[in-house]
Amino acid sequence: MAIKSIKRICVVGSGVMGHQIALKCAVHGFLVKFVDSSKQRLLQAGINIQKELDRRIGDGRLCTKEKEEILERIQSTEKLSEGVMESDLVIESINEDLEAKRNLFAQLDEDASSS
Repeated sequence: MAIKSIKRICVVGSGVMGHQIALKCAVHGFLVKFVDSSKQRLLQAGINIQKELDRRIGDGRLCTKEKEEILERIQSTEKLSEGVMESDLVIESINEDLEAKRNLFAQLDEDASSS
C-alpha cells in the first residue's frame, strides 16, 4: 500500500502518546478512529486534545474553524473491531506490557483479516 493511499488511521491507546498521535494524524487531514477499552481514558484524552487545540488557537497557529475540522476527523470508540474496520493503518500505543501487546496484536490480526 502506498502512503498516499492511507486515508483512515486507527490509533489504539489513549494515553499521553496515543492522544498526541491521534491529534497529529487529524491535524494532517487523516480520519482517525481512536480506540481505548476505557471510556474514562477516552474522555480524558478528548479533553487533552481540546486543550492542545485551544493552546494552538491562543498561539495564533490555528483558528476556531480549523479546530472544529480537526475534531470532526477524530472518532472515539471502546470497540477495537470498530476502530480497525475500514482503517488503512493501525498504530498501537498501549501501555508497555508485553502480554497486553501480544493479546492486542492477536486481536488486531483477527479483526483486520475480517474487515
